Amino acid sequence: MVALLLLIPKMLLPMGVFALAKYFFGITTGVVSIAIIGLAGFLLREKIFDIIVKHYKKEKYSTLDAFKNKE
Repeated sequence: MVALLLLIPKMLLPMGVFALAKYFFGITTGVVSIAIIGLAGFLLREKIFDIIVKHYKKEKYSTLDAFKNKE
């Protein structure tokens, strides 16, 4: 369920950026804005992966603690 909730912003953010840019400036600007976001994501991927790994490690240990404390 958490993975699904994390997937929603990944889908909605690019669609929203494209829709806003297309509405105000035209389709070319919408496509360029998505390209810029993609390039920024590519350049920041190591930093983003570090954040994701830290989050999953924290969740993993909290889940294990929850199972241990259930008894």
